Amino acid sequence: MEAEHRRYFRYQLSLDSEVRIRDNRPILAQILNVSEEGLAMRLLDQAHLYGPVTIEFSIPGARGRQITVKAVPSWSAERLVGMRYLSMDGESRFVYDTMVSFHAGFLA
Repeated sequence: MEAEHRRYFRYQLSLDSEVRIRDNRPILAQILNVSEEGLAMRLLDQAHLYGPVTIEFSIPGARGRQITVKAVPSWSAERLVGMRYLSMDGESRFVYDTMVSFHAGFLA
């Protein structure tokens, strides 16, 4: 678990998000950090994530563009969950990569 968590550089931020599980029920969450391959979040609603889920969030300053990503849990501790991306549509990937590049340049 720790090796997976430390594999990629993580950019700290705070974004509201919505996780949709198999029955399409929304679960509110707060994204705590992102990397090229995944993210860590705090679930605000009680839930147990398993299998593929859809995560939706908007990036401030990106003209309200919403990012939609399919992901699976890779680790969890209480309400904290690490998610590994499975897929992201082209527009979401462009906006996401722009955000990660911005944070990389800002932190360099």
